[in-house]
Amino acid sequence: MNLIGDYSTGIQVLNSRTNLGQIIISKNMVFGSETNSNGVGIRTGLLINQSDHVVVTENWLRGGSGRSHSIGAMLEGAGTIAQPIILSRNILDGLVSIEPIGFSAGLWIETGNFEAVIVSENKINSYQYLNPGLVSENSYGIILTDAADSSNIINNDIYIGNSQNTSLGKSTGIFLQAGFGIHKILNNQIFSRVLSANSAGIIVASPPDPGSIIRGNNYFVSVPVVIGLDQYIFCGSTLNQEDCAHPISGQFIGDYSNSYGQNPKFADTIEIEKIWNFNLPFGIPTSANSPCSSLYGGVDLNTIPLPITSIPFIQTDFYGSPRTNTFSLFTPPGAGSISIGAIESDANCF
Repeated sequence: MNLIGDYSTGIQVLNSRTNLGQIIISKNMVFGSETNSNGVGIRTGLLINQSDHVVVTENWLRGGSGRSHSIGAMLEGAGTIAQPIILSRNILDGLVSIEPIGFSAGLWIETGNFEAVIVSENKINSYQYLNPGLVSENSYGIILTDAADSSNIINNDIYIGNSQNTSLGKSTGIFLQAGFGIHKILNNQIFSRVLSANSAGIIVASPPDPGSIIRGNNYFVSVPVVIGLDQYIFCGSTLNQEDCAHPISGQFIGDYSNSYGQNPKFADTIEIEKIWNFNLPFGIPTSANSPCSSLYGGVDLNTIPLPITSIPFIQTDFYGSPRTNTFSLFTPPGAGSISIGAIESDANCF
């Protein structure tokens, strides 16, 4: 990364439109500097500008500290429904931004076309998770800004980051600046280390299209969903406004069924290659010593109208193991029964 310029990136794809072929970015490690300082600018591992038909897979992309935005991968006006940008099976990390107007994020999507981006089977902000001293003023897993009017975010592990600002939303799994358009956010683990007051699962600044499908996600955060000024928490197994009298299902802002909030209880590790793997319990597995109750809550993706371009990238998990729809007996209340997150457990988390 060039730390002299205000905008620097490890890999850039620029003005590559209507490709007959396909650009594939795979098996790279791009690391930004961890030296912190003030200043406006962007430090990103990968930048795709005004380009289509790019597959980004099996990379570790880590943005640098030192400017207002530290981003693992950034897409700007990239992708189309016929030639989308695919990000699958990557580790995406933002580091530190201490600027009040800035943020860190594993993935930043700025502007875009309908069904233009597929985000699946990634581990997001894992390096931050392993290094709690990397503290940003604002931290996000994924952020969509400007006219990014749709999303397909499927089977990811998303850590909200290390921000210690106590205002709600300063650490957020997925932030959508503009809710219009249809969003499909399915079978993701969205989590914090502890249930701190600033943690949110998904924030949508304006109500999303009623056709949005935001199902099968596990929210281990203080406030699972924020739509405009309305906060939705779990009242029993149902997402509801804080008075528990206005369920999200009656607000005409999309389908949020099969949502739940359980501690993932990931296995302890200091190795990023093993981050967020299953915790193998000792003795007889119970909800107290194993993560089974958090791993199974997903929905059958075959029942969801997804872009055909996404299908090859939801057939295997982060490690390349086949995805299954095997039913688990450890289904959380109100949830589905299928393995979620970046790692397929095939109904056997032991």
